[in-house]
Formats: sequence, structure tokens, C-alpha cells
Amino acid sequence: MGIKQLLEPKSIAVVGASANPAKVGRQILDNLIAGGFSGKLYPVNLKSGRIAGLKAYASLADLPRAGAAKRLVIMAIPAQAVVGEISRAVTLGLKNFVIISSGFKESGQIGAKLEEDLTVIASRKHLNILGPNCLGFINQSLHLNATFSRCLPQPGGLALISQSGAIGSALLDWFQGQPTGLRHFISLGNKAVLDENDFFNFLAKDKQTKAVALYLESLGQGKRTMKLISSLSKKKPVFILKAGQSSAGQQAALSHTGALAGEAALVSAGLARAGALEVSSLSELFNLLSLPESAWRVTRPEELDVITNAGGPGVLAVDALSRDGLKSGRLLDVGGDANAKRYGSALAKILSSRPVSVLAIFTAQAASQPLETAREIARLSKKYPDSLILTSFIGGVSLNESRRLMRQSGLAVFDYPEEAIFAWKGLRRYQALRSNLKPYNPVKRLAPNPAKPDYLKAMALLRRYGLKTVSTRAYKPNQTFNYPAVLKAVGPEFLHKSELGAVKAGLADKRSLTQSAKEIGRAHV
Repeated sequence: MGIKQLLEPKSIAVVGASANPAKVGRQILDNLIAGGFSGKLYPVNLKSGRIAGLKAYASLADLPRAGAAKRLVIMAIPAQAVVGEISRAVTLGLKNFVIISSGFKESGQIGAKLEEDLTVIASRKHLNILGPNCLGFINQSLHLNATFSRCLPQPGGLALISQSGAIGSALLDWFQGQPTGLRHFISLGNKAVLDENDFFNFLAKDKQTKAVALYLESLGQGKRTMKLISSLSKKKPVFILKAGQSSAGQQAALSHTGALAGEAALVSAGLARAGALEVSSLSELFNLLSLPESAWRVTRPEELDVITNAGGPGVLAVDALSRDGLKSGRLLDVGGDANAKRYGSALAKILSSRPVSVLAIFTAQAASQPLETAREIARLSKKYPDSLILTSFIGGVSLNESRRLMRQSGLAVFDYPEEAIFAWKGLRRYQALRSNLKPYNPVKRLAPNPAKPDYLKAMALLRRYGLKTVSTRAYKPNQTFNYPAVLKAVGPEFLHKSELGAVKAGLADKRSLTQSAKEIGRAHV
């Protein structure tokens, strides 16, 4: 079904709503009320009565049937009860669900079976299910905060998708003080039914969404994912922080949300081909998202001018630009004794020549005027809207009010020049990606071969084309082999051999080879 009915419900039922303000279900209900959602709210609690001033219902069956298909059901109840509750809800015509509850595949075999049951129901009944093990979602256009996070950033043009609820919550908190506002927030959780692919088309068509940022621990459906990202990135920038870049990180992702992360090199190549801007850390993502929305909509000059009231930070900024292969423009040092008027006059000369990008560096010194200088920079940013001003006010508590003023004025504010330059580098990378972007259309095989992949035939094919391969033979107990050797099980069910214990390396002699063959055989026969 369409994702629009999930993100734009007409009414909402909260299963697990509670009279106890400390309970997650109650926190979600409070957020829905505080956010100003105009649709009907239905708290559902076995004890019924009234909750948060609203009439409560003992079950979903007690709710009005009219409009059920456009009603969102949020579940904050124990995992064991979720499958049964959804099975009953389906008979009432309900189609859209957010499962906040944890205790599914991230928790072990029992939880994995519960999650499998969820996917079966969703497939048979064509349901939208977000989660489980998620934070919920926010839709600012409807004043809808369907999460248990108290942090609600100002409205804006960014759509944020996170597979981790904790990282999503941290981003929501951080965004409250930034010039970039939020349009949508979507917490994916375990991605049992809906994943990032289900939201790309919706966000591509949403004119108020100006950029999309994602934190993911797994990327599924390879070619389809890249095709969807390619279509989205043609219209607006896409930033992706992909966790699980190392083998240790992949194992951590598996235990966190039950997701097995893809090979890092393949994922990175695919994302670049699709026009997505990949970052490698949270700090890099924060730096990129510190840029105002307008920065991404206009092609910027290749060089970055620098104005500073301190020589050292100015030189460091130029060094950082050079180190990252970026072009530095004018470097203007107004001196440590410059007051706000002198700083503003020098900046105005840079801005008045043509649309430019400039990094404004400021350090607190005896004669400097931080708050007044911040006001001058904010004033000039409004006077010259076609130029991009990045700011770095280097210091501590004495500069907090200045930074706050500039953020409120829509300026990008960084603690250090290097952070601003990284954001500038990301902007340049995005411009290069966008200018070279071609539609991603996976080539369809003319004669698909349904046969199971054969490891030995694949190795023989490589040798036919003159590619060097290791000596590879099928294992037979009475044959002679060279040592050291590696023994592995092959076949379509052994795509992730290490996780299945289907590969044994460093075998020094026949005895260890024979023993390893028995162990693999016992485990997988």
C-alpha cells in the first residue's frame, strides 16, 4: 500500500497508552497532543477510563470503524503481544502500524520468530509496518510527533531517516539549535517490513523536502536501492552515513538491529554511482547538516575566501583547504584589534564583488566585539543572499551568545575552521556528483540462469580469461592436498560463510583437514 497513508494519517490509536507519564506509550500520546496533531487520538489501554484528558478504549475493536484504513496504530506493548494484536487489528480494516516495541530479531531466536510472523502477516494483508524496535516518526506538515522523543526541531526542509533510534534521538536533539529545519523524521528500527526504499519515492515527490539524510546499518535490495537513490538525488541532495564498514562493525550491526551490513567497498561504489554523498562519521554528518538549505540549491564557486581577525586560524584554514585538494580564494586578515565595524566593512568588500563563498573566522581578543561582529555578519548575509557565509567563532562560553544569534539568522556555525572546510568539501563533492549523475538503470540479463551458483565453475571461468586463482579442488577424503589449506562449504545457502562456520582456514596437515571437514559436515548436513 501507499506510504502516504502511514505518514499522513487522519486519526491515531496508541496501543499501550498509560496513565503513568513514565511509560513510553504515554510519552508518545503526550507528544501527539503537544505537537498539535489535528486528527482524532485514541488511547488504547485494557483498563480504559481516561488518559491525558482523552477517553481511553479497552481494545482497538471498540474504536469507530469509519476511517480505519486511514488510521495509524502505534504499538508500545510487550513484543509477545504485538503479533496477536496486529492479527486482530487486520480484521478491523486497519492497515498502518508503527511498532515501538523491542524484543524482536535483535534479541535472539525467539524474537526473530516473532518478527518473521510479522512479515508474513504484512505480506498477506498488504500492511504498512514501521519497525519494530523503532522510535517512530515525525511529520512537521501535520504537527505530528509520533515518537517518544521530547525533541522537536523547528520545521524546515530536511528529511532524516535513521535505522538507530538512539542516533535518531541524538540528531533530533542536535537539530533544535541549528538553522536547518526538519520536514520528516523516520526511525526504521529492524526494517521487518518497511525499509528506506519504501520512503524514497515519497520524499522525491514531496516538494517541501529539500534534502535527505540517512543513518543505516544495512542496505538491502542492492540494484533497486541504487536506482531509487539515483532518482531521488537528481532532485535533492542525499547524505548517507553507513555503519558496519569494518568486519567488527558488521557484527555489531547484526547484534544491534539484526542486520548484516553489506561489503563496504561495494556499498560505497554503488552510493557514489547513485549520486549519494557518503560520510564516514557522525561528526562529518553533523558538519554537512550545519549548512543552510540554500547552500545545496545553488552551484557555488570553486574557491573559498577566508576572512579572519587572527592570522594563525586563517593560515590553518588555508592549509586545510590545500590538504583536502580544495581551492582557497582571498585570505583577508583584519587584525586582532578590529572592531565589529571594521570586520563588517572588510566582509562587505568581499561579498559585494560577486556571489562568493566565504569562511568568516573570529577569535575573542581584547579589542574584539563578538556579539556586534556576529550581528554584522548576520546583517550582511541577508543583504547578499546569493553568497554563502560559513562562520567559525573559535572560543568558549564568551562566544555562545554570538553563535546562537548567527544560527537564529540561518547561518552555518562551526566551532573550528576545519569543520567548516569539511562541510565545504562535501558541498563541492555534491556539486561534482550532481553534474555527472546519470540515471541508474540496472542491465537486465537477457537469459537469466536459475541454476544454483557453482563455486568450482566460477573459478574455472576466471582461469579461462587468464586471471590468477588459488588452486581449488573439491574435497574428497582420500585425495592428497597441498598445505596449508583452506576448507569451505559452497552453494547458495553459504553466501556468508564466516557467520555460518562454513570456512576453516590455516589447516596445516591432513589430520586438521579431515577434522574440519567432519565439523562442517555435522553442522550443515
